[in-house]
Amino acid sequence: MVHYTILAQTPQFNKLYNTDSTRELSPCVLPTTDEGYIVGGISRYNSSSLVYVRKINKWGEQKWQTNIVSSDTAQVSTYFGGNLVKTLDNNYLISGSMEYTNQTQRDIFLCKFTQSGDTIWHKFYHAVDTLYATNAIVVANDNGYLIIGTAWHQLNNAQSFLLLKTDSLGNLQWRKIYNSDFGRPFHAEQTTDGGYIVSGYNYHAATGYDMYAIKTDSLGNVQWEHTYGTDEDDGGCLVLEVAAGQYALLGLISKVEEFQPFWYTEIQLLFARLDSMGNIITGTKRYFANQSVYSCQSAYFDKQKNEIVAVTLSYTPNPTKPYLTKFSLSGDMLLNAPLSTGIGTEDYLRDVEPTPDGGFVLAGFNFTNPSRGWVVKTDSLGNTCGEADCDNYVEPIGIDIVGSFQQSMQVYPNPATNQLHITSTIPATFVLYDLLGRAVRQVGLDSGTAQISVLGLPAGTYFYQIINPQKQILQHDKLIVLH
Repeated sequence: MVHYTILAQTPQFNKLYNTDSTRELSPCVLPTTDEGYIVGGISRYNSSSLVYVRKINKWGEQKWQTNIVSSDTAQVSTYFGGNLVKTLDNNYLISGSMEYTNQTQRDIFLCKFTQSGDTIWHKFYHAVDTLYATNAIVVANDNGYLIIGTAWHQLNNAQSFLLLKTDSLGNLQWRKIYNSDFGRPFHAEQTTDGGYIVSGYNYHAATGYDMYAIKTDSLGNVQWEHTYGTDEDDGGCLVLEVAAGQYALLGLISKVEEFQPFWYTEIQLLFARLDSMGNIITGTKRYFANQSVYSCQSAYFDKQKNEIVAVTLSYTPNPTKPYLTKFSLSGDMLLNAPLSTGIGTEDYLRDVEPTPDGGFVLAGFNFTNPSRGWVVKTDSLGNTCGEADCDNYVEPIGIDIVGSFQQSMQVYPNPATNQLHITSTIPATFVLYDLLGRAVRQVGLDSGTAQISVLGLPAGTYFYQIINPQKQILQHDKLIVLH
């Protein structure tokens, strides 16, 4: 008689958050040191609005919530993943915007709070002739902060990139506004030389909307700026530093500049490498198509794995389909795992962060009425427990097995060319997925070895799961198909 215990897998959950009387968005998330998460978001009820921070545990269950800024007369908001950061002293910062009902004043707020949600300080930033909005925060090397946002000029209605630099207490040190016809930043980070790289979009009458990036020194003085795209409307971009003076760009492009098999796609996702002056390096462009529009919502560079981890989004215009996506530094798509609330449309993810267990946590919202906050925890391959609301928590179970038993599963050969062999000692299901998350092969397993053909599958990278009847993932890994 052998006794063994089944334990829960790496924590996974897919959760929606709202009440019967509120509308909610949750665009930003960060892991905490106690295996939980801090989520930042917006809640609205009639004319009232507030920005909150919420603590959830490793299964997505709410532990507490603190309201950071609230108003009955102003629209309070925070819309992007970059609006929540961890400080160098292990506290947190959240930023957002406050637009007053007369629409003649829009300010930026910055709040520092502890891991338990207690406010340390609040700051508001206002200009007499300019409306402010914020999209991200950067924790600077000098322990201060860089607020990245948009400035609307009331005299000419122009919209420009805005940088506000503060000290460690949030006191303003300098302000920079970079003039443009109509621009908005989405991403920023401090570079190894102490300066900053800021990226988003800009508009020009001759070429429409284009990808746009600015590189500055530590005081915000422009060192170079570039516009990327075609002579038609393109979209925004995110530029990441991947080595000292080397960058990768993920952006939206309306058409390709050389022959591609996806010529029929309206808006494609562009990957490119940039040199130290922001020029696209010849031969590094890669194009990706998925429905009519395919864009990047958030991204970071994993220095240990030399990979870019991103949230991508496709739509036509509905249903919107978010993905957890990975790219190599040569532009190869390594993973494209679909994620869904199960509602069927209007799913958006705005933030992705690595978790200590090797997985990822992602935050966003479902925008159907009433809107709901959305947080997803996945494993390293983008697998989660299913559609919302779910988690993979399993109470430990003792099971008695008659005779000698050793649970083992084998999938071989890997790489595979013709036949794949799967050995299992318990009932389960083997599912093979392509990089778009589509199931391309499936077979039921019993005691013994099953065979499945990979003939007819394009050569490339795939991912598989072995799932028991209780919908638990027993094994998962990458599979290479060669022909």
